[in-house]
Amino acid sequence: MDRKEVLRIFAYGGALRNSIDKITKAGRGALFVFMDPKKIKDIYAGGFKIDAKLTEEKLAELAKLDGAIIIDDNFERILYANVLLTPNIKKVSSSETGTRHQAAERTAKEFEILTVAVSEKTKIATIYYKNRKLSLGSLNELFTRTGEALKSLEKHEEIFQELIKKFDVSEILGLITIEDIIMIFQRKKIIEFVAEILSTYLLELGKEGRLVELQLKEGMHFINSEISLMIKDYSEYFDFDSILKELEKLEYDETLEKENLFKIFMKFRKNDAPVVPRGYRILKNIPILSNDNIDLIVSEFTTLKELMLSNEEELKSKGITERKARAIKEYLFKF
Repeated sequence: MDRKEVLRIFAYGGALRNSIDKITKAGRGALFVFMDPKKIKDIYAGGFKIDAKLTEEKLAELAKLDGAIIIDDNFERILYANVLLTPNIKKVSSSETGTRHQAAERTAKEFEILTVAVSEKTKIATIYYKNRKLSLGSLNELFTRTGEALKSLEKHEEIFQELIKKFDVSEILGLITIEDIIMIFQRKKIIEFVAEILSTYLLELGKEGRLVELQLKEGMHFINSEISLMIKDYSEYFDFDSILKELEKLEYDETLEKENLFKIFMKFRKNDAPVVPRGYRILKNIPILSNDNIDLIVSEFTTLKELMLSNEEELKSKGITERKARAIKEYLFKF
């Protein structure tokens, strides 16, 4: 179970997160343990059996008791309440100071399970899983972080779109350089870093972040589509499979250094010929053309330069309708 899976379990809108909110608003603390019912006897003493469907109301009500609440590892049923956890204090260490948090951390470590301690004082819920620790943010904090990440993403998307516009002109004029291609891939990689941070916040926001999630998906769809078509255009010159694998290894600071990307592209360059687009990406900008139309045109005119030198009659002779042939020539010569 990784960080994203944990955040998804405790996302806003779900029974677990709603119950935690009820507990903190009531000024109480709580201790939850999630585990396989078959292993329960090894972990606790006292308390009483519940064995009821998990609801936020039941969970918040049972949190009024001092002991821990044991929930099944499918997060569906409350098994026991008001129990005393019995981790091995001598063998399992804890970096926490509060009794509740110490019990949660030690139990998570010893039995390799998920536990949650809700602080009565700070009103913060802390998740423990094996040796990992994660604090859940308040709704206001998450909205603030999400807003900041979204602004950063929008800024980088604007830069990406400007690079694409310039790239359009350079392709039409036949002035493409390797640096032009690298700058677009660099910006995509930077956007992916920001999008990853934003998606983490959205996981925890759950239903509260649906609109931003749609905006993120829409933006990434445009970027991925442009990159995909660019790869089709220039696959004759670069081994993009290898390039993408190498780019995946770069950290954020390394991505900011254009030289790092330049070395990767030169390492996997197939030949020294001047880079010339095949035309997939440019033709995709003409709404009237279907994917079949674009495939046909690229197969008949092997480079965008060759297509630029053609006329409407040649296009029609290749199976393109007069209306579409006119749209192609008008678009290519409007720059």
